[in-house]
Amino acid sequence: MKDFVDTANTTKTQSELTNLKTASEFADWTFKKIIGEVETILENDKVTKHASIQKKIEGSLDDDNEMASFLKTHPGLNTSFLEYPIPVLIQSGSNFALNKF
Repeated sequence: MKDFVDTANTTKTQSELTNLKTASEFADWTFKKIIGEVETILENDKVTKHASIQKKIEGSLDDDNEMASFLKTHPGLNTSFLEYPIPVLIQSGSNFALNKF
């Protein structure tokens, strides 16, 4: 009986699986945007503060034009349910402290 209860407790409902899939695709989309942004900065030899990259990425949640590419593959998704649980952190160098926010 214990095995059955353990299996039942680890099972996700279809809506939970859909939410997890959407969250992982949103994380993937975000990381691709960050990498693209950093690559553009490096290729053009620009000097840009990390905070400005962070604001641009986080600001894309409020920009309908930016979100359009994600919503194209997720029609009907309400973007007010999307958020970053922690600030987008851009790091260079050797000293890193995650709890600066």
